[in-house]
Amino acid sequence: MKKNMMRVLSLVLIAVMLFAFASCTQRLKVELRLVDKEGNDMTFPAAAATPANNTPETPATQATQPTQATQPTQATQPSSDSATQPSSSDSASTPSSSDSASTPSSEAPAGNKAPSTKEEIADFYKKAVNMIKNDAAGGFSKKEWQTIGSLNVTGIGFVDTQIMNVAKGYFKDEATAETTVNAKGSDDAKNRMNGFTLDDYSKITSATCNEVGGNYEITLVFAEEDTPHDGQSFLQKSGSVLIWEDVDKELKNVSILSDYKDIHIWYRNYTITATISPDGHFSALKHHCDISIDIGSAKVLIATLTNKNVTMENTVMYTDWNY
Repeated sequence: MKKNMMRVLSLVLIAVMLFAFASCTQRLKVELRLVDKEGNDMTFPAAAATPANNTPETPATQATQPTQATQPTQATQPSSDSATQPSSSDSASTPSSSDSASTPSSEAPAGNKAPSTKEEIADFYKKAVNMIKNDAAGGFSKKEWQTIGSLNVTGIGFVDTQIMNVAKGYFKDEATAETTVNAKGSDDAKNRMNGFTLDDYSKITSATCNEVGGNYEITLVFAEEDTPHDGQSFLQKSGSVLIWEDVDKELKNVSILSDYKDIHIWYRNYTITATISPDGHFSALKHHCDISIDIGSAKVLIATLTNKNVTMENTVMYTDWNY
């Protein structure tokens, strides 16, 4: 994560920027004091914070904070992947007993037989990844971008819209995101490949493989994860996520920000799709997930913010493969 933190560090920048904006965009009431001819005070409230149509917009719906999540900073280091349990909402997507009954094998199915079980598909994908991650057996181009979905900070619709427009400046969309070219056999190819060291396949809620044109089209979908911690996160072992320790470090460097707590970074619907030949060569690879940043409370200067939320998507695309 630290080697390429800017890919999702934008999340932190968004949160910090929103804190700062919110302290400056609270609804203000300014009064002008005048005296009439009898000497009586006349007071006229200004409408500086009222929309043009003089009708205050309905505040955005406040995000509901997860009730089961613990404080990110108090996480206990587990001894294995299995110690990191998905949130209570994961129970609906727990794999069936038939999926988790068999022990993952260390190799893809023999010959050209397509992998079929969750374990076979995950192992086959892991082997293809390790050919790049460990040996740089192939080269590729890589692009990563983010898309903001919704934003609820001030609760004032037209103000949040303006903040949204500024926030978009922190991100690269698909059209403007930088593409890195990573040559076969290079360290770049190793370092810029999202690794796959996951052994606890119960964290995979769905695994499919279809034979198309002599290749295997694979899709892996993972359970949701609340605020990944370094060394404990199963998604950290599967792809591209932001680690709480990095977020906390950045937030502590913001002098105007204090007393922040109950901050959760939810990763939902993390999906890997790949096209791989029977001998383990990629021709397409994509990582995509939905992200929700829930801010329980935080203090910016003298303003206290509660129950704020930003949603976004993160996409990583690998193309132009060569072996």
